Amino acid sequence: MHLIYISERSNNSCFYIDLTVYFDALKVQFLNICIFAFHFFALVL
Repeated sequence: MHLIYISERSNNSCFYIDLTVYFDALKVQFLNICIFAFHFFALVL
């Protein structure tokens, strides 16, 4: 998962890229939950 840490030259930027990917995955997960909840409530109501 953290293969980018092998390049020690730009350690900070690699860490930043890793965090960015992590937060992007969280945002996608959050959107999926929102869409699922929207469809669920649309079916119930």
